[in-house]
Amino acid sequence: MGYGTPFTNAVAVEFDTYVDTAYDDPAVPHVGLDVAGNMHSVVTDGSNAFNNGSLWFVWVDYIGSQTQILEVRVSASSTRPADYTLQYSINLYSTLGKSSNLYLGFGGATGESAESAAVFYWQFSVITNTDLSSGLLGKYYSINQGISEYQSVPLPSGPPLAETFGESINVNWKLGSPAPGVGNSYWSAIFEGFMTVASSTYYNFYVSSDDGCRLYVSGNLVFDGWSSTNSNNEVASQIYLDSAAYYPVRVEYFNWKAPGGLSIT
Repeated sequence: MGYGTPFTNAVAVEFDTYVDTAYDDPAVPHVGLDVAGNMHSVVTDGSNAFNNGSLWFVWVDYIGSQTQILEVRVSASSTRPADYTLQYSINLYSTLGKSSNLYLGFGGATGESAESAAVFYWQFSVITNTDLSSGLLGKYYSINQGISEYQSVPLPSGPPLAETFGESINVNWKLGSPAPGVGNSYWSAIFEGFMTVASSTYYNFYVSSDDGCRLYVSGNLVFDGWSSTNSNNEVASQIYLDSAAYYPVRVEYFNWKAPGGLSIT
């Protein structure tokens, strides 16, 4: 958080094994949430002994579009707990300075004692709902216009022309461009994120696409409409989804000539 010179546009989850009464620390090792450069945690929990040398698993979730709730879960096993360890209401967009240039990182300090800690694995994921209406990372690429639209359009590759965050794939671009620096024709895109469902059951996905698209859920191809022939509310393969799981979603799309549109529900 910037000791001495705090980073005011910052939020940190601390795993503290050193009790410092000057910062109102609990009398035991604890997890805390520090906001806006203030090392007095806004909320803490001391139910886990982080100084016992064990391997710990942590999940930090933020539901921004609906409740603006940040939750931290801690467990000695790799199974994500149903109940949160910490919960706090915060507008991250405002707290982080309303900037699109954000950084995620890790830091460590020993205070007046010596210890060692290591991060073995971490992952940053964007999660959306089954309607895929927001929360996806979009990357846009150009298509070689020398390729016939009746030939196989290659998958997007190379450096993208543009990237967008929080993207929806229920959108009608009509004659417009999907992103700055991208034309209204001869472009392709990859949309990626994570998805969760409210109920554990079988789901059908309905796809409408102008022009071609493919839909992958957990790495499995559930819809293949990779051609210039428009898809109109076609049914993808039925799959079972568990409400306790997060599923990676990938959509590959191309628009040969405007207009363009894509909808997956």
